[in-house]
Amino acid sequence: MRCLDNVFIERLWWTLKYYYVYLQEFEDGIQLRKGLAGWFDFYNKERSLQSLDARTPNETYFGLPGPLAWVRDAQWPGILGPEGMITGSPWRCQSTEALVLVKGKLAALM
Repeated sequence: MRCLDNVFIERLWWTLKYYYVYLQEFEDGIQLRKGLAGWFDFYNKERSLQSLDARTPNETYFGLPGPLAWVRDAQWPGILGPEGMITGSPWRCQSTEALVLVKGKLAALM
């Protein structure tokens, strides 16, 4: 089982490098450290993960609401059904985040 633990951390480091570190220029270690702190904050609070059923780590492990919790909670009866499926009439997104339909389900563009 220990050999499988490494898979998750390796994937995290790959994501960090390719989605943040390689795309930035840092003047010094202080700037890098502040940037990494901000990226991990984004990763835990705002970035939904496919492996966590499109939830953020904070939603999954700590029960905290995520940026798209209002969509998944289906607060509009007749519009959103199980698993974010659109079941009713057209609707407008009241959020600043871009939402798209992917195979009939709502997905966020992040």
